[in-house]
Amino acid sequence: MFVLGALVLLQVASPPVVADELSSGAWSSMSTPELAAKLLPQPVAERVVRHEVSPKGVTFFTRQRSMPDGFCERDLYYVSAGPTRTVTESADIQLGRCARSVRTDFIHVSPNPHLHVAQAKAAVRWLSD
Repeated sequence: MFVLGALVLLQVASPPVVADELSSGAWSSMSTPELAAKLLPQPVAERVVRHEVSPKGVTFFTRQRSMPDGFCERDLYYVSAGPTRTVTESADIQLGRCARSVRTDFIHVSPNPHLHVAQAKAAVRWLSD
């Protein structure tokens, strides 16, 4: 999880073309790989499998994966719209192995310097006991 921790609150100056595309709604016709290539660093863009758009930005999702600690996990990258884009990394977790179908019952772990994903997992495990 958080393999690319340096991206957690990475601020990157967005080319004016990208900012115009986001504000005009042109991003709505782009595929996930196209949009990811424009808005995310290459190693992250290669890992995303779907996206959701909103007027304020785009959320990218990685494939869910079963972790050795008994959780199903996926990474999320939120890119804010505007002339300066901010990339924020967060995670979704679910106790148990990943299902073959896309799960919708994840617990969202927001980026927080005082709460690590491992602490969130410990709390979920404690509550399940």
